[in-house]
Amino acid sequence: MISFFIDYINFFTVTAIYIHNKLNYRKMKHLNTKSTLARLLIYILVSSAIGIIGPLTGIYIYARYFDEDLLRKKNDYSYTVYRARAELHYQGCKDALVEEIDKYIQTVGPGSSLNGLYLLEACEKYDVDIRFVLSQGHIESHFGTKGIAYKTNSVFNVMSFDGLSANQIIKAGKGYSHPDHSVEPYLKLLTTKYLVNKTEEDMFLDFKNVDGKRYASAKDYEQKLLQIYNNLDSIANITTTYKQYKQYKSVVGQ
Repeated sequence: MISFFIDYINFFTVTAIYIHNKLNYRKMKHLNTKSTLARLLIYILVSSAIGIIGPLTGIYIYARYFDEDLLRKKNDYSYTVYRARAELHYQGCKDALVEEIDKYIQTVGPGSSLNGLYLLEACEKYDVDIRFVLSQGHIESHFGTKGIAYKTNSVFNVMSFDGLSANQIIKAGKGYSHPDHSVEPYLKLLTTKYLVNKTEEDMFLDFKNVDGKRYASAKDYEQKLLQIYNNLDSIANITTTYKQYKQYKSVVGQ
């Protein structure tokens, strides 16, 4: 609204200057008043036309090239084809990423029952970087195939740093019948106690929860975790495939 009045103030200012100049010019050159007014009228009409056509042109360009809803209504078939192709790319990238995740899990922890698809979808649900989760599953238990996690099926060894036995961990409700079942409790813990106003990258510097307690007692835990994270692609093509997956995921709105 303010810009509207400013435009009109500018318009009348320019018009007043135009009239003033024309009147002075007429006095000097003895021009006809009707001729001056005719030129003024033309000027006003042209200015008004520009003021109307300009916004309409902008609206047309936006609707034609940028407004997805209007484009869909105008050309449903083209939009359907576009969406279908994007969905195919998305599903293809997702399948490829799951294959790479499974490859990584089986290379690091041969015989692990952890499911790559389940792990990816759980990470998406809690908005946690799959690469970070793979790194921690690697360092903690080789995806449930080594250490106490082999008995508890707790891939991320939640509570194991307390020195509890496998039976004690299971009785405390942190033992599982399948490694997949340990993923969501871990992600809940991660997002509610650790990734609070922090990112996964922050954990590489100081892996502490909101109470200042470390996830692991090993002093070089963060350093080793970061090293694994940086070397994921030496085992499987995780990073590139993950980026492609995220790109198409945003396109299809998943």
